[in-house]
Amino acid sequence: KMPQIGRLDILVNNVGNIEKFGSFEDLAEEDWQRSFDLTFMSAVRFTNAALPYLKMSDQARIINISSLPAHQPGYFNPHYSAAKAALLNLTKHLANYLAKDQILVNAICPSTLDGGGWHKNIENHSQREKISIFQAEEIMRQEEGKKSPLGRMGTLNDVANLVVFLA
Repeated sequence: KMPQIGRLDILVNNVGNIEKFGSFEDLAEEDWQRSFDLTFMSAVRFTNAALPYLKMSDQARIINISSLPAHQPGYFNPHYSAAKAALLNLTKHLANYLAKDQILVNAICPSTLDGGGWHKNIENHSQREKISIFQAEEIMRQEEGKKSPLGRMGTLNDVANLVVFLA
């Protein structure tokens, strides 16, 4: 029997974290498993729990927050990129599978955002390159700005606004 939670129209799967930074050789099997469990399996579990309620909605949406590295991994954190790629694949599968139930499924794949884990990235870069936090942030902001047609990093509000639009 399903617990009574009332109505559910929108599920946003926005769980993910890089708990251990590193290259492929820096990561232990446990790091890979933890990343997969946190970043991918959380979406599987929440989606499974939400589906009975979403199927009763006349405007159901599932919005998965993946990441640009799901498409184009960088040099570090392959465990995170792989988990986000799995989430992107699941999104495509669910979009096809749940269309019959009129449930729209989308993914958002932001690049580096000014907020969230940004400061952890700066600290990691600073330690790796043996430079100050200030220098690391300056270098990284320039690099990230070059990747965007707008010449700037995205913000958490940019992603939130897109979630609202898709919802």
